[in-house]
Amino acid sequence: MKTDNITTTDYGRKRAKELQDPEWVKFVAKMDSKGIPKKYRPTYKKFKEPFDPRGNGYDYVSAVEAGLSPNVHGKWDSRVPNGPKEGLLLKGKTHKTYYLTKEGEEAEGNKIITKNGRFYGVPK
Repeated sequence: MKTDNITTTDYGRKRAKELQDPEWVKFVAKMDSKGIPKKYRPTYKKFKEPFDPRGNGYDYVSAVEAGLSPNVHGKWDSRVPNGPKEGLLLKGKTHKTYYLTKEGEEAEGNKIITKNGRFYGVPK
């Protein structure tokens, strides 16, 4: 059997190697402890790519560390609501729905600032 031009055995070996990565194991363990359904887990590739606050991605690592999980529609929060990273925006600035995050922050009376290279929604 072939999977994307590699044998199932090769695919299995590659997947097993990914799953043995200590950072990946720690990440999956955190997600499991929050009860996040498998279908909403970010892919291994998304986890390994560093998050770029000016890019079009989403910071799943910070979201999970803040105790967030997807809602019933599979959507994740746009910012950290409380805790040590309160106000941290989790979408990159060129994310396709960043404009909704910006509108939401303005509606709540917040402004978006840059701190340590990341964007935060803070009260005006």
